[in-house]
Amino acid sequence: MLREMFEDQVIQIVTESKQRLALFLGAGASVSSGVPAAGAMIDEWRAMAHRYARTAEPLAAWCQQQDWYRQENEYSALFAELYPNPQLRQNYIERKVASGRPGWGYLYLANLIAHDWFRVALTTNFDNLLAEALSTYAGVVPVVCAADSEVMSVSLASQRPKVIKLHGDYLFVHQKHTAQELQELGGNMKVKFEQITQSYGLLALGYGGRDHSIMGPLKADLARPESFGPGIYWGLWRDEPPSSMVAELAALYPERFHLFRYDDFDIFAATLHHACDRAAGVPLPSPVLDPYGSLKATLRGLVEGAGPAADADVIRADRALLQTQLDRTELLQAQAALARRQHGTALQSATAFSARHPDDSLGQLVWASALTQRAEDTGAEGDATQAIEHLREAVRLDPQNVAALYGLTMHYMRREMDDDALATGEALLEHVPKDKALRTNLAMVYLKKGRVAEAAKQLQACLKDNPHDAQVHGVWSTLMVRNGNTVEALKAIDEAIRLRPGNAAFHSHRGQILATMMRLQDAVAAFDEALRIDPRDHFTRLALARCHLAQGGLDPAAQQVELALQDNPDSVEATGLLGQLHMQSGRFAQALEYFDRLVRMTPQDGRSWSSRGQLLMQMQRPADAERDLLKAAELNPREPSFLAGLAWLYRMTGRGDRLQAVMAEMHRLAPQAAQMLHMQMQMAMQGPMGALPSGVPGAAPQAPGVLQRFIDALK
Repeated sequence: MLREMFEDQVIQIVTESKQRLALFLGAGASVSSGVPAAGAMIDEWRAMAHRYARTAEPLAAWCQQQDWYRQENEYSALFAELYPNPQLRQNYIERKVASGRPGWGYLYLANLIAHDWFRVALTTNFDNLLAEALSTYAGVVPVVCAADSEVMSVSLASQRPKVIKLHGDYLFVHQKHTAQELQELGGNMKVKFEQITQSYGLLALGYGGRDHSIMGPLKADLARPESFGPGIYWGLWRDEPPSSMVAELAALYPERFHLFRYDDFDIFAATLHHACDRAAGVPLPSPVLDPYGSLKATLRGLVEGAGPAADADVIRADRALLQTQLDRTELLQAQAALARRQHGTALQSATAFSARHPDDSLGQLVWASALTQRAEDTGAEGDATQAIEHLREAVRLDPQNVAALYGLTMHYMRREMDDDALATGEALLEHVPKDKALRTNLAMVYLKKGRVAEAAKQLQACLKDNPHDAQVHGVWSTLMVRNGNTVEALKAIDEAIRLRPGNAAFHSHRGQILATMMRLQDAVAAFDEALRIDPRDHFTRLALARCHLAQGGLDPAAQQVELALQDNPDSVEATGLLGQLHMQSGRFAQALEYFDRLVRMTPQDGRSWSSRGQLLMQMQRPADAERDLLKAAELNPREPSFLAGLAWLYRMTGRGDRLQAVMAEMHRLAPQAAQMLHMQMQMAMQGPMGALPSGVPGAAPQAPGVLQRFIDALK
């Protein structure tokens, strides 16, 4: 059994053998670059030969009867039979090679050659992939020789990389394919091959070793002890068996002819490259590290051309066009930076481009995008304002710039510049009539401005184009709530839930609709389901608490609010609601604790002072209650409910002069509310002293008799 080395072992040896090995590449190295391997061409030729034979036998059975089938010379025999002259064979190979482009394996090997790991590459391939990789990726122009008549002029002492094409080039007729052609190399090529074997070892990749033109000289050279001093390292692809000639050499010369296996040419080349990089530092070539800069460097000569021709009118315009297109690479870099949220880098590139091209709409757009991103990260209002100006300029320069229109519309919506948002959004809609997000956003702005019919028009168009989109049904439900059509709203949100049952917001919205319809038990179930999906939904938990409260469940409501405060202890809404719940339950000390906290949290909100004032009334602290209610009226002097609270306080404490002044102010601000309050007080005089009728603006629910005891105490 033939001995095989490990792939990692070979990579280590190659890493330590700088300039001591030559590369040997076969057709297998070019498969990932788009050039078909010999096996693929053989399959094609088998089918052609079978078709030409006009036999009724199946392809597989017919092939087994042919003397070339599965023989080591099958490629040569079929190619010669189907394409019987050199010109036909050259045309065929040219077609196959034309679409090839150097892949990653060639990039890595070219970079190693550029860093002097290899100086000579031998290949049986007709393609030009290695030379292209050297010039395109590594910026190195190699010496390439495919002609027997010229190969002796190639100096092995030259520092420039050398690519020797042993079987010819796809552009020329003289190629080696047939059994006769593959018997031996040309005379000069054979001599040069021997010179290389005396100076270098060999790393062979992608080559099967089935033709005598290569294997014959290899065998002859191996017979000389001085040849291939560093050894031959022959790669076998995956589980392929070695050809008979390869196996023979491995058996005859086990100390110098080493077999190893690799799974993939590109991966092997990458692993080798990384190993050399770790050992001695081999950075990737500039087209990988800086493709834009590499392109600009390649074309710099055209842009900076000198001499009379460069200034000629016929060339000047093209130079200017080229300069503009190269400058656009700066915008590409800026957009790439924005994708990484590197708005500083993007801003620098965009401003530099726009300074040279102030009338370019794309430059203004990228500039605005960089400012927008910086505003998002820093909160700088000035950046957002500048972004709007640049977006406006981008649209002025190019009214068809859809991205600029979209950005401008979103800015206007975020800043609640509704009229501007609608104007740009409607203009944008002409370009992207199927844009669901745009239509739904426009609908919400229309709804905000009370233009219900136009909002409905946008959403109906969305529903027509997206009948199975749960989000659109959800927005339609919101519109129906705003329109007062709770039945249709419930139907729409039920459809949204059917399409997306795991959306907590949909279930929460359904609960709100049901609560509006006074189907409180169903609303509680909907809110419970929303919280099951998203237990940290603060808004839904408070809505559930209000549902329990509407059903008279003070304790379940308080429990939900306490859970909400655990997740969000700074919630003003939850703090105030829990204070109200404690007050309604008669737990005045606990209620005062929460109302004190509420006043500290929102000292400029009259509602906080009013809530505490009403509690203090019930706690029989009239002076403190008056202080808080007066503070509420001072902060919000146009709020009738705060004045109503004071009116009840003064009426209950028998301070008629102040009651008269408060009622006069209420009549001035809200005549209807004042009349209603006067009627309620007249009715209260007929009942128990001090009883506050339910539903009075500013009045808080209370325990029976509390205010009566408070009035009695004042007497």
